[in-house]
Amino acid sequence: RDLAQALGLPLRTSALDLTAPSYEGPPADLVLMMNVINELPPSADAGLAALLDRAVAPRGVALALEPAAATPSRRALALRDALVAAGWHPRFPCPHAQACPTLAVGDWCHTAWAFDRPAFMAAIDQAVGTRRDLLQATWFAVGRAPVALTPRARVLAEPRREKGRTRARVCLADGSLAHVELQKRDRSPANAAFAGAGLHAGLHFTGGRPAGRDTLRLDRDTDVEVTP
Repeated sequence: RDLAQALGLPLRTSALDLTAPSYEGPPADLVLMMNVINELPPSADAGLAALLDRAVAPRGVALALEPAAATPSRRALALRDALVAAGWHPRFPCPHAQACPTLAVGDWCHTAWAFDRPAFMAAIDQAVGTRRDLLQATWFAVGRAPVALTPRARVLAEPRREKGRTRARVCLADGSLAHVELQKRDRSPANAAFAGAGLHAGLHFTGGRPAGRDTLRLDRDTDVEVTP
């Protein structure tokens, strides 16, 4: 309520039983689901999809943020796949509208953001010997209206910067998993941006030659753009 008031936005709240949801309010431009999907069984997905059909405006977005650990992450990604199968279109971070390929190999997908800890959290960290200076989550945004998905790939793991190469595991626009690799000898101003790509960065590039079963190797003349 405080945030909505500060932003000058109208706010309407209601309590829902998400195991059998009903919604009678007006459709919204944004529906935010945070730390809730992992609390619900997969049998709730059909009800959640029906709820979002009513609650999200035709050009609105449903945004989910769930814990980054393996089990809750896979649970959230399963709902993402159920929504895509029901006709929803991914907005972020996915570069494709296929089933999530990480689930097919028993993996999961998440990202991390640096943040400034509030004073109370810093005090707790000092007392217990931890340092929580990263926010981590599995997240996705979907909408009913189709959009053009521009990244060629999305970085799924922190790139490995080795002496002779930089290598990143990525999710490709065709719905497959691969590694993108840049050899030291092939570094150039055109592809220099790849060295700074972090977890969940979007990669825009053309070309790249196959180098092994699941690797695309960038050439000296490969133009690489990195976006959020």
